[in-house]
Amino acid sequence: MDLQARIDPVVTLVSASRTTSTNGTVVDTVGYAGITLIGTAATTTTADATNRFDFKIQHGNLADGSDMADVPTTDVTGSMVIDAAADDDKVIGKISYIPMTVPRRRYVRVVATAVGTVSAVFGVNVIRHGARMTPIAVAS
Repeated sequence: MDLQARIDPVVTLVSASRTTSTNGTVVDTVGYAGITLIGTAATTTTADATNRFDFKIQHGNLADGSDMADVPTTDVTGSMVIDAAADDDKVIGKISYIPMTVPRRRYVRVVATAVGTVSAVFGVNVIRHGARMTPIAVAS
């Protein structure tokens, strides 16, 4: 099966300069088995072990994101963090989520939590994968 017909990327956090915690846009996962977040950093002005961004996935049943809760760590693999000046211009991590221990929830988002005093330019994409029907519809 052609991989392109089974995955669908979505930008959830547009690359921008950030110094505070932020939530990504809500992504609909209907028709997919799971998601993988891929984060990239352009510039990490102040980042170290005590000044960083930590990332997690939340899920919920409402499209507006008002009922979002953290995905249990048992349903998540990988990690994503900006915690070093050397994180410039590279992939900062990958986090995958396939519901296994909790009931499936339709919507997901990434949450970037600022710890300490941190400044970085970064973005996050969501790859929806395991399309239940292929080929997937392509947005125009």
